Amino acid sequence: MLMYGSFLQDCFTKVNIIKYNKVTSTMDVAWKLLTEGLHKWTIIVAEEQYKGRGRHGRTWASPKGGLWMSLIVDRNVIKEVPLNMYPLIAPLAVISSIDKIYNIKTHIRWPNDIVFKGKKIGGILIETSFKGNNIEGAIIGIGINTNITNLPIPEADSLLRITGKKIENSRLMELIFNELVNLINKSHRDIKEKYKARLETLGKNVRIITTDKRIIEDKVVDIGDNGEIILEKNREKIDYFSVIKLTYMT
Repeated sequence: MLMYGSFLQDCFTKVNIIKYNKVTSTMDVAWKLLTEGLHKWTIIVAEEQYKGRGRHGRTWASPKGGLWMSLIVDRNVIKEVPLNMYPLIAPLAVISSIDKIYNIKTHIRWPNDIVFKGKKIGGILIETSFKGNNIEGAIIGIGINTNITNLPIPEADSLLRITGKKIENSRLMELIFNELVNLINKSHRDIKEKYKARLETLGKNVRIITTDKRIIEDKVVDIGDNGEIILEKNREKIDYFSVIKLTYMT
């Protein structure tokens, strides 16, 4: 089943919403729409995904009850907001929204997980398309374990299990979008400081596998201006798009 809708974030920003009962992945639908010429704020949301994916093609379990959404970023915003800001803005929008609805404090596990007391409750996937050196489109995928009781992996948890609170996913979806747009209008410095304050990975000893097949073991001591983690040895910077996997070392 396919449904259309919209809401106004403010008097200037109209958001189109396309709802499905079940899809392979909301990211797949978003990319199809983008390649067909849709370049305005649009949210694709589904009750269930049967081929949900995370970064680098990893499987993302997406049963009924969770919030599974992808946001097509307005082309005009893409031209104004540096690409490396999205990995900061998107998780901040998610944790801020969760804070407000559930009254709990979640954190960011770099590069793209949302966690509560060490357990994963959500994740963010950012994909882009370029034509030459020019960015053509950006899609932000967001998956949150909201009204789910049975989790497929022990490392995960859900907001329902944590708080006992069941919500309308549409309420959380709209709040996330509002928070995201508000953050876009904040200063770079303000965004960075907010992100740093909620970054669980800061101060951790980590093992990183990069896209160029390097394995790095080091301590995260800071973040860069564009959300890169800065490592203790040689102050090396690793950005969101160049890491395949990061794990904590004991």
